[in-house]
Amino acid sequence: MVELRVREPLVDLRMLANRGVWTTNIAALAFGVATFGSVLLVPVLLQLPAATGYGLGRSVSESGLFLLPATVAMIVFAPLSGALDRHFGAKPPLVLGILMTTASYVLLAVAHSAAWQVLTAVSLMGIGLGLASAAMTNAILATVPSSQTSAATSINTLARTIGGSIGTAVLAAILSAGATTEHIPSEAGFTISFWICAGTLVVAFVAALLLPTRRRRDIESTH
Repeated sequence: MVELRVREPLVDLRMLANRGVWTTNIAALAFGVATFGSVLLVPVLLQLPAATGYGLGRSVSESGLFLLPATVAMIVFAPLSGALDRHFGAKPPLVLGILMTTASYVLLAVAHSAAWQVLTAVSLMGIGLGLASAAMTNAILATVPSSQTSAATSINTLARTIGGSIGTAVLAAILSAGATTEHIPSEAGFTISFWICAGTLVVAFVAALLLPTRRRRDIESTH
């Protein structure tokens, strides 16, 4: 309320009404859940004893290596997202990234008992996150004037962090609620959690479809 009334606000909250800003922030909130969800769920699943029937019995180090393809994919596909943005705008790579990340969680929800299944899903997730993360930043830059880019991108990052905080708490609660007396999460807990991440990304997909297709040069020409 104070920021809306002062002459020189720290953050001009009126820009949140901009369709390009609020749609991207909704997508960032959902991606926060998905990003932190993978960091929480996948290593725990990998380290559970194979005797459970769904755990893969991997060590902590091996679990970290399973996440390496996702990291590499993000490094490779983030610049590709920028190249796509220069030709088609931020919307296509954002939509594509959301679809690929959603597909990775659907795959994990229906098939996660073999190492190759987890690796395939994690790699697909890395590609999606690389495309979408860069696209969200580009979408913000193409939506607001230069004087507001710092505040707008910071709010987008904050939305992603909030999504991660909420998602981690919810997913951890689901795993704990279905745990056995030996404190081992049930397979159903993982399946439900993966579907929650996929469902959250459907919200991001809808928000991305509502994203304007204007580019930075269009924004700057009006100011």
